[in-house]
Formats: sequence, C-alpha cells, structure tokens
Amino acid sequence: MKQMIAACFKLQRWIKGSRPWLVLPVALSLLAGGSVIFVSRAHNQPLPTPANSTGRAAVKSAPNAAQSKSDPVQVVSFALYDVGILPLEVHVSTGLVAVTIEDLSGGSTGLVIELDNNGVHQPAGQVALSVQGRGRSELQFAAGRYEVSMADHPENRAVLIVDP
Repeated sequence: MKQMIAACFKLQRWIKGSRPWLVLPVALSLLAGGSVIFVSRAHNQPLPTPANSTGRAAVKSAPNAAQSKSDPVQVVSFALYDVGILPLEVHVSTGLVAVTIEDLSGGSTGLVIELDNNGVHQPAGQVALSVQGRGRSELQFAAGRYEVSMADHPENRAVLIVDP
C-alpha cells in the first residue's frame, strides 16, 4: 500500500515538474470519462417501486367496440425489466383481458402466459413485442392462477390471478 502511495506521489511530481503541458490533457480526459459514466447511468432506468407494499396493481377497464357495454375489456399492463416484471401480482375477473407490455430491458422478445394447474403449466397465451418495444394482446381467461414470464428470461416471473 505504501508503495502505491509513493508511486502516485512520484507520478504527480513528474506531471507537475517535468511535464506541465500534460496536466491539462490528463484533467480533460478524466473529466470526459466521468461525464460518459454519469450520462450512461442517467439513461439506465432504475426499477421503480410498486405503488403499494403488496406489489399488486390496479386493473383498468376499457370498453371495446367488439364487446357490448356490459362486458368491458380489462386492461393489464406489465413492464419488463432485465431483473424482473412489474407489477409482481395482478388480479382480474374472468373474461376478456387486454395484456399490454412495455420492454424496458432492452432485449426481450415478449411475454408468455401459462395456467398454473397444481404445478402443471399449460400455455394460455403470449404477447409479442413490436419494434417500438411495446405489445398488446387480448386474451380470454377463465378463473385460476396464471404465471407470466418473459419469453427469453423465464426466471423473470409475475402472477396473474383471475377471480371468478
């Protein structure tokens, strides 16, 4: 450790003493490197915290032209991150559900939804991403517990619970 400190002091004396013209380029390169790190961190979006402590999200209802006014389409939105999916758990009623996704991970291919039938997973649907990093699919759901996962990162999961 003492040797490293001594080497730093020697380098500092060398730069100041024999090479004063080198101080400005070294300082500018350190400033530019720090700026690049600062800007790159600013563009990496952190994982937002859920709205409440249980991780449940509110479900919006939106009418659909193909449906009658008595049967609204429920809308559920998921945000895909490289470390997981938010919200962690969503409750909806049986019927037609529009599942929308936004890819904030930068490389997902979409969402896979499977019915969890006592540990046996049965495919229930999928939502593909468009070029803009968003996707939407309208799916008919029966009552049950559904596992929602990223197509290319199946370890990233959320739960969709369909109440009767």
